[in-house]
Amino acid sequence: MTQQHDEQPEGFICEIVHGDEAPSERLTLQEAAISPRGAHADVVKRFKLGRIAAKRCLAAFGEPPTPILNGDGGEPLFPPGYVGSISHTLDIAAAVVGRGAQYLSLGIDIESADRKINKSVIDKIGTPQEKRWVKEDAAKRGLMVFCAKESVFKALFPMHRKRMNFLDVATHWEEEHQAFISTLLTDFGSPWDAGATVLTLCHESDGLIIALTVIEQPE
Repeated sequence: MTQQHDEQPEGFICEIVHGDEAPSERLTLQEAAISPRGAHADVVKRFKLGRIAAKRCLAAFGEPPTPILNGDGGEPLFPPGYVGSISHTLDIAAAVVGRGAQYLSLGIDIESADRKINKSVIDKIGTPQEKRWVKEDAAKRGLMVFCAKESVFKALFPMHRKRMNFLDVATHWEEEHQAFISTLLTDFGSPWDAGATVLTLCHESDGLIIALTVIEQPE
C-alpha cells in the first residue's frame, strides 16, 4: 500500500500525561488485572499513565470511560470504531486515538529529547541513507529515526500481526512536511509488501521527541 503524502492528516487526538501531574483517574479492575505484575513501581505507573492518556483521547471524542485491555500481542485494544496507540518514557505517557472510519491504524512513540543514541545503535538500526542523514546532527536525528521506526511497528502490527526489525523499514526525512516517508523493505503480506509507504510525523515538543505514524483508510 502506497499512500499519498501531500498534506498532513487531521482528525486524530493526542494526549500526553506526566506522572508529576498526579492524575486522579484510576485504572478499572480489568485494567488493573493486566497491569505488569511483579514489575518495578515505575513500570506499573507508566502503564497507568498510558491508559489515562488513551481514555482522555476517547473522552475528547465524547466516549464514556471504558477499559483499554491488551490484544494477544500486547497491543492496546480500543473500543469499536476507534484505533490508537500508546507510548511511555520515564514518567511520561502519550496516546493517540482516531476514528476507524478515517484511519486504518495509528502508531505513536515518544522519547526524552535528551536521551543519547550511541553510534553503535544507529549502525544496527539504520540503513546507509539513514546513517548519512543522522551524521549531520547525530544526537537529535538518531533519536528521530529510532522513534519513527518504533511508531511504524506499532501502527502496522495490528494489521499484519508480525514482529518487525529496524532494518525492515527505511525512513526518508522531508523537511517541508516535517515528516518521514517510511518505506517497508520486507514483505509482510499484501498490502504491506516491500515498497509500501506510510507517513510518519515527527517533531520535538516540551523536551520530547514524538513520532506518529498515520495510516488513513483508502479512498
